[in-house]
Amino acid sequence: MGASASVLLALAYRKMSFKIFKDATRETFRVAGYIFFLSCLIYGAIGVFMRMGCQDVIGEMILNAPGGRWGFYGVVMLFVLLLGFFMGWLTILFIVVPIVSPLVTSAGFDPIWFAIMIMVNLQAAFMTPPMALAIFLVSNLASPESGVTTLDVIKGVVPYIAMIILTLIVLAIFPKIVTWLPDQMIQPWT
Repeated sequence: MGASASVLLALAYRKMSFKIFKDATRETFRVAGYIFFLSCLIYGAIGVFMRMGCQDVIGEMILNAPGGRWGFYGVVMLFVLLLGFFMGWLTILFIVVPIVSPLVTSAGFDPIWFAIMIMVNLQAAFMTPPMALAIFLVSNLASPESGVTTLDVIKGVVPYIAMIILTLIVLAIFPKIVTWLPDQMIQPWT
């Protein structure tokens, strides 16, 4: 998408050249190749992990968390949030989905609701140090003359992380906020 946008902008500003097109194409293939390579490595590691039966051990521990199904929910959400401190969202999905998705319905949760809850939780992964992509992007965008430091940006995201946690709580109390539209779309034709 970024490469396509850069080509469109270059066309709009009449700055398009073969060099710009070649650079955009090369950068797109480089980033896509990196993501594909990383995905293959993660998928391979998760495959070995699951083949060894480790997901059953971890799944049993998560399902037996104190507090029943809400204990399960809390453990998974805390785990996703903690993984967000050190990993990007794609890596977290490759780790969490194969382990958690078979357990969601047995814990008594709607799979669509649970997936949305994980996605909302992943928003905090973009803002929680040390691997905070949003923090690095914002601090790099701030001009040096403004005097904005990375620490200033970290302090600025704290309310947003609190809002994400509050959103998770509200959506847990009122799950219909999440499931109403999918339920309307999935209803059979009568």
